[in-house]
Amino acid sequence: MTLATLAGIPLVILSQIFLFKDLEPLTKGYNEALEKMNSSIIEYVQGMSVVKAFANTTESYAKYSNAVIDYHEYEEKWARKTVLPWTAFTVSLTANIATILIVGIWLLEKGSLSLATLVLFLVLGLGITAPLLRLVQYSEIFLRVREGANRIQDLLQELSIAQTNEPKTVRDLTLEFRGVDFAYEKELVLKGIDFKVLPQTTTALVGPSGSGKTTITRLIPRFWDIEIGEILLGGVNIKDLSLDYLMSQITFVFQDVVLFDDTIYENIAMGKLDAPGEAVIEAAKLAQCDDFINELPDGYQTVIGEKGRFLSGGQKQRIAIARAILKDAPIVILDEATAFIDPENEVLIQSALSQLVSQKTLIIIAHRLGTIVNADQILVVDRGEIIDRGTHSELLINNRLYQKMWNAYVQAQQWSFQQQSSDRHGCF
Repeated sequence: MTLATLAGIPLVILSQIFLFKDLEPLTKGYNEALEKMNSSIIEYVQGMSVVKAFANTTESYAKYSNAVIDYHEYEEKWARKTVLPWTAFTVSLTANIATILIVGIWLLEKGSLSLATLVLFLVLGLGITAPLLRLVQYSEIFLRVREGANRIQDLLQELSIAQTNEPKTVRDLTLEFRGVDFAYEKELVLKGIDFKVLPQTTTALVGPSGSGKTTITRLIPRFWDIEIGEILLGGVNIKDLSLDYLMSQITFVFQDVVLFDDTIYENIAMGKLDAPGEAVIEAAKLAQCDDFINELPDGYQTVIGEKGRFLSGGQKQRIAIARAILKDAPIVILDEATAFIDPENEVLIQSALSQLVSQKTLIIIAHRLGTIVNADQILVVDRGEIIDRGTHSELLINNRLYQKMWNAYVQAQQWSFQQQSSDRHGCF
């Protein structure tokens, strides 16, 4: 009877092997389909205002709907692939009961087994079924957990920025690129970048969108590391400096302002965490923030929401400038810092920026070429290369791309002036 009770276990094991043969790749595909669907839902909901504004509801909904359909189809694929092994497994779980009954009745008729013993083995047979079923359920949970753990492990194994154990010191703050190539995801985006920025001078990077200007500036604080060429600060490779020191020497005003779901005060104070309250407020005043902040219900203690969603683009930009003023680093990088500033406040913001960059090294990216005509040097970047360099007047004579960009800027300014004139006369 013991053998009869255990006779179904090999069949259970065999059906379980078939059940789990395809379960691991299915689990991986399931997680990918679920991730894609969740991302589409979040994107669709967060972008609803833009979708409606541009009458793009049908196309955007189709993208969201397709992700949901793909997930549903994968669920169906999962069911089709597992229905037969799962059926065989559940049938095999009860096979031992049938075996016990057949053998037990045969032995009962021969008088070799009592009815009480037969009932006992039937109970034992049923008792084996539940643990085996739970084993399969736990195995499936284990596979899902392992797939999630593998994803986390892949993330943790991403190469981090290496730090030197013996950081060097710099003699000054001269910044220099020497033969720098940089590839992003195996695509070469910068080639042979060479230039020098002397302390307390202004260097401007200009060029078409996607030419590599922002990438150049983001290599300075080691957002990414290079493998070809070197970047020097004060004659020392930036890889030989401590990251804390390097970051303390540089302040960024990004094109895409990053603000946190916290108070305005805390967002500005991130520039220098140990700064007294008076310094935070003074930085806000210099960045022309103080007036609009004081008009808010809670002033500096106003919570601005995720990504600063309760503020306008210009207000967010000014808070970012206030943060940079508070940090007071000797090297300032402005990544199209006035891109979202409204015309009424641009003069005030330029005044604040003048105070920010006073007696500092300034590296600026700008499409508004009028803001960089007094730069000490202008680097013209195109397709990942510096194709020319010089002052505004030199490039205006010698470089065709710069001439084209300057003419486009002048025409845009003239159009803006004509539009404002038409508005004043009620003709637009």
